[in-house]
Amino acid sequence: MKNRSVAIRDDEVIVKSTFYSTSIPLTNISSISTVVPGSPSDLVGMRVNGVGLPGFRSGWFDSKAGGRLFVDRVAGDYLSIFVNGKPRLALQFSDNQSAAQILSAAIPKEAK
Repeated sequence: MKNRSVAIRDDEVIVKSTFYSTSIPLTNISSISTVVPGSPSDLVGMRVNGVGLPGFRSGWFDSKAGGRLFVDRVAGDYLSIFVNGKPRLALQFSDNQSAAQILSAAIPKEAK
């Protein structure tokens, strides 16, 4: 469960978890926010294709708002990243605030 990374390359965010990966164009990111598990803004639902263990979730999960989310998190707060107005990524970092700042700074100004 260690092979996890998030990289910004060629105007995309590339997420690789232990077993799964996805990428999204930076221009499609519409918002980034910190979420407390169990709060009303926690939209991670049932596992669709991935690993859902106590304290570890990785892969594709249903979103309580409809659609699917790519999740890579353990216990604790995580970042919810909306793409074109819909929740798409639920990622946990060792420093969520710094990660949110880096991602926000990478989004082209014309996309904001």
